[in-house]
Formats: sequence, C-alpha cells, structure tokens
Amino acid sequence: SQIGFKIHSRPSQREVFRNRVFSGETLMSIWYGLENGIPSAEMSPAEFAPTTQQQLQWPMWGQYYETKGAAGEAPDTPEAALLQQLFEAWRAARTSEERREIWQRILSIYSEQVYSIGLIGGILQPVAVRKSLRNVPEEAVYNWEPGAQFGIYRPDTFWFDGKG
Repeated sequence: SQIGFKIHSRPSQREVFRNRVFSGETLMSIWYGLENGIPSAEMSPAEFAPTTQQQLQWPMWGQYYETKGAAGEAPDTPEAALLQQLFEAWRAARTSEERREIWQRILSIYSEQVYSIGLIGGILQPVAVRKSLRNVPEEAVYNWEPGAQFGIYRPDTFWFDGKG
C-alpha cells in the first residue's frame, strides 16, 4: 500500500521558522535528517530522545530536558520520558555492551512511535576535489557524525602529486 501527502509548503526565514516551532505554531515541519552517517552504539543517541529544544518533533520536551525542568514541558507520553531516561543511562554506561543494549531499546521505541518520518535517504553529495589531490575516496559517506564529513577517511593521508 502507499501513503501520500498533499502539502503546500510555506518557506520562511530560519529564525521565524524556529520561533514558530518553539512556540507550538507549526503542525508539520521539514528539515535535514539525522546526523548519524554511520550510527553505532558508541555514538550519542541524543537525536533519538527529547534532549534539546532544537529538535523539531518535541521542542518543549527538549527544552524541559535542557533546563532541568525550569522551562518547557515534561514529556506527556511514557515512551518519550523513557527515551530521556535511556539517554541518561547510555551516558552513564560503562561498557560497550551496555551502550549497545540501550541503543537498541532507544531505536526500537523511536521507530515504533514514529516521531519523525524520513523522506529521502542516500542522496549523493558531490564534493569538488583538485585532480592532483590523491587518496580521496571516489564514493564516501558525507555526514557530520561520525568524523565531521571526511574525517573518517583520514584526510591526513591525502596528498598532492605535484602535477596540478
């Protein structure tokens, strides 16, 4: 089966957009996706729990978390509250196995509750490179996490061949 949305977009300046989200005036928003290029249990699962006001799917819950209850609203669903608790448990975990178990629980809850809908994935991102720069991968993951874009490909091993 298929599902479709008929959407009339309303572009706005970033600051205006954010303020509308923060004040609860938006019904739906669209933005870039998760910053986990190659997710692993060793990477912070903060994007999968209400941990910051900047998260469009739950800004008031994230603000509550950021301010330790001084502003925003406590999560009003047990699943969102559990995600915050699991995030704290991940931060306190001492072993990779503990972090892996917590990650799996977080991903399971996040996926089951459908807090956000991924629209597009695996988009090619062209990167301009001078012909004389060598050892740069022909195809690679381009995302902030992990390794700040090309960081995972060890740019310290790139070199110029002196021909260009």
